[in-house]
Amino acid sequence: MNKKALTLLILLGLFLLSVVIRLPQFNRPLSKHHEFCTAIALRIISSWQENGIQVLKYKPGTNFGLPQDKFINNYASASGKIKDAAGNYYYLSHPPMAYYIPYYLFSLFKIKASVPAIQLFNMLLHFICAVTVFFIVAGLYKKEEAINLPAIIAFAVYLFNPATLWFQGNVYMSDMMVQLPFVLAVLVVTKMLLYEHHLLKMSMWLLLCCFIMVYTSWLGIFFCITLLLLMFRGKLFMSLALVEIIITALTLGLGITFLQYSKIAGMENLKEELWCRFAQRSSFHGWQVWLVNIFGIVKNYLFNYAALYVFLFLTASAVLLVRKRIRPGNVLRNVLVISVLPIILLHLFLSDYSGHDFTVLYAAVPLSIIAGFFTERLYMHTRTIYIIAGTILFIVFNTAQFYYINRPGEISQSGDRYDMYLKEGEYIQQHAKNDEVVFALAFKPSPETIWYAHRNIKNIIAETAAQQFLKEVKQPKGIIFFKTAAGELDYKRINTEL
Repeated sequence: MNKKALTLLILLGLFLLSVVIRLPQFNRPLSKHHEFCTAIALRIISSWQENGIQVLKYKPGTNFGLPQDKFINNYASASGKIKDAAGNYYYLSHPPMAYYIPYYLFSLFKIKASVPAIQLFNMLLHFICAVTVFFIVAGLYKKEEAINLPAIIAFAVYLFNPATLWFQGNVYMSDMMVQLPFVLAVLVVTKMLLYEHHLLKMSMWLLLCCFIMVYTSWLGIFFCITLLLLMFRGKLFMSLALVEIIITALTLGLGITFLQYSKIAGMENLKEELWCRFAQRSSFHGWQVWLVNIFGIVKNYLFNYAALYVFLFLTASAVLLVRKRIRPGNVLRNVLVISVLPIILLHLFLSDYSGHDFTVLYAAVPLSIIAGFFTERLYMHTRTIYIIAGTILFIVFNTAQFYYINRPGEISQSGDRYDMYLKEGEYIQQHAKNDEVVFALAFKPSPETIWYAHRNIKNIIAETAAQQFLKEVKQPKGIIFFKTAAGELDYKRINTEL
């Protein structure tokens, strides 16, 4: 078997192993550990499928297709003002690219938006990202005579850690989708650093990657800022054409987003909405709150990468024993700065947002590259079997850590049943008729419950509020769901005179 075929077989085998590890969580009812993100993304894709993406003018609507689902704001607009004349609310926390890609892929294969469909799509992204990490390390450390062990180890390290196993498996949202253009952009910059005579040839790829990043999530903005800072400080190739390309990517990504979103309810309402989102997620809540957020971010890194830190520490120690020193080359140093600084900037300026532990996903890229570097330092100085044995132990410990965080079975770490929201949603779906507006009295349904009910649900604090809403939206019938003293759902039907 030739080197390329053997390498491909190893990569596919490792990825399939990562899929097997996730089988206990695959298509498990959406419930814990940020799976509400998946529910929101699915609602947007489903809204396009039911209402028509052209009807919604390619904007991320969150209302299902029935007339009775309109004018209900479920986890969409923070200000409550981002809705169109037809009663569709829109989710503007991110630019829309992350919803377009699965929507058009599902449309191509005539797939209805569903939990297993989005999870399989997410795992495909996981594989592509891991392969891109492989190519980054393979480009830094070419091994013509044999399989590229440093690149394979980096691939394995990227695959098998709790952050990528979960957030590129069960949880999908713009925050996860941005990982793909991020790692592709790092690959492009790596190629540009290695082959500076190909700068202009690679510049169009850099423009594309940066634009997609900015048009997907806010990490893209910090990545572009990082490139500009490094260029102006003389730490990176300096080219007026490249500066123009990065500024073009920023301008296009942000400009198209603002132009699209301003047409929903006007620029003033958009400004208020974005200010509400920024106020929720920024670092400008006082230094005490900022320090608490930073502590939470550090804790998230420990929970998701503890086994990887031990692996890197032991590998670095082995490098010092056999080679006496660790000295990364200039290209590697620049690659690490390019892949680390945007993450640091994101955490510093959006510390409240960074408290969500899915933001630690981005660090899997530089950490995997570092693992590849240490492996290369050991390569030819120790027996390959030791490196492979260490990697197997790493996979075992990471799998245990992954299962500790995301416990298999029917009950979560906190003692809640995973099917809690599924049962709530199914109960609502079974009892609510299509000609009824759905209300929730004195409780707020989760995004997961709304997804499984496949109905938008209006929160009310009194039955009179339901009657008033029915008159406002010119609907004659409604059904009110409420929780009994035992915590079970019950319902009551209402009618109104129009």
